[in-house]
Amino acid sequence: MVGSGQGSIVREGQGKRFDFPFGNRGEVKGDVAAGLSFGFFRSTLPPGAGMPFLHLHRSMDEAFYIAGGEVEYRLGDRYETGGAGAGVLIPAGVPHCFRAVGDVAATVVVMTGDPRGVDMIVELAAAGQGDPARFATILAKYDSELLETRPHWTAS
Repeated sequence: MVGSGQGSIVREGQGKRFDFPFGNRGEVKGDVAAGLSFGFFRSTLPPGAGMPFLHLHRSMDEAFYIAGGEVEYRLGDRYETGGAGAGVLIPAGVPHCFRAVGDVAATVVVMTGDPRGVDMIVELAAAGQGDPARFATILAKYDSELLETRPHWTAS
């Protein structure tokens, strides 16, 4: 990770890359290793991909900027879809999950209120998709909770 304590530009390909088994691909742009007090990454979501398990973070806010495509979110009991240019703000404690909708991949830029949120995402990506118990264990390590043990949405 590029980080000097004096500011830096993390160019395409310089960040740690991760792939979710759901189809998401991402690249870490900032985390604890960069000396930041927040986490920052970009993710590409093919149609139907995202984070299909309803979950919450007890002590971490998240913000998503949708740079392209459309993404459907469950936020608490509401369902909302945002397109390119939309910002999605998820305070700590709000149950959520999301998926790309439409015919093209969506690109999201995500900031986590705790820089370790990026570590959590990378661990979840490495865990595979078939074991909700493993997801629950990883989420618990980061003061988060898995609320459903089956994907919220069926495959598109």
